[in-house]
Amino acid sequence: MSEPNSQAQPPPGFVIKDYSNFPPKTRLSIADKVAKLERKVFPAIEHFNYDVELKKKNTGLLLVFKEDDADKLIGYLVYQRMKRLAWLHKLCKEGEGLVEL
Repeated sequence: MSEPNSQAQPPPGFVIKDYSNFPPKTRLSIADKVAKLERKVFPAIEHFNYDVELKKKNTGLLLVFKEDDADKLIGYLVYQRMKRLAWLHKLCKEGEGLVEL
């Protein structure tokens, strides 16, 4: 059983990075990768406008990359912070859409 405040670890072979930790000059290319993956996975009616959504202060984005290929985005999670809670908004991995709330 894990400790309540322990940091969750990604599965072996994967790296999870927070979008906000990337330098501002790199964020546009990362948002483009997310949008490209989203277009592959979700129907057009469910696509986000990441240029708008990621500028909102309460919207966060976690990215999953292969450990041996930092340029290969294989999944992402979009969440919204509200006070002390975080609401899962969208979860996606390459090959299949998992869930949109």
